[in-house]
Amino acid sequence: GGVTGTKRAAAKAKVDRFRKMIEKYKEQSTLLDPHLKDLVLPLSKALKQLSHAHLYDENADKVASLTRVVRICRLLHMITTVRGYKTLKKFYPSAPEDVEPALYLLESLKSAADSRSSEYDEGTLESFWEAHCTLLLWLSLLVLIPFDLSTIDSSSSSDGDAKSIVKKIVDICIVFLENAGLVRDMSAYLLSQLLTRPD
Repeated sequence: GGVTGTKRAAAKAKVDRFRKMIEKYKEQSTLLDPHLKDLVLPLSKALKQLSHAHLYDENADKVASLTRVVRICRLLHMITTVRGYKTLKKFYPSAPEDVEPALYLLESLKSAADSRSSEYDEGTLESFWEAHCTLLLWLSLLVLIPFDLSTIDSSSSSDGDAKSIVKKIVDICIVFLENAGLVRDMSAYLLSQLLTRPD
């Protein structure tokens, strides 16, 4: 109703202010560097917490959780657009236990985007692609962890027929390669990082 509409308008105004502030740095993006840690870490930590809750908390409101994820990813994507993904990804969480939650979150975002459900507001529906880019970027860092990916794959221990985590990442990248623009570029980048692994 009206309260939700007012909250949505206030959130949109904040995002617009954030975008204007970040875009001032476009011409000299390195001037952002002293502020990157303070800008990115709270957002990437929130993304990590939401990804774990999304995978492990059965009582979580999935629509509310994915809507929050999309908002956080929009902000991260704005900073990435100005400063570049290779600089930004250094500030993302990079622990082995983040791989599965990040992948599951990406799969959930893809399903939600494909469903175009009326449970999501227009702003969220329009920004799913930014969330896809952000999660693909995060995974491109996570797949480089010098750690056997099969040991963090909960599906492989419970079900011999389950797809391995590497196969799931490859499969979703192949799907995203059919997209246009940045989503395709980020999925290609993730695949290239995955293929550099010695195993």
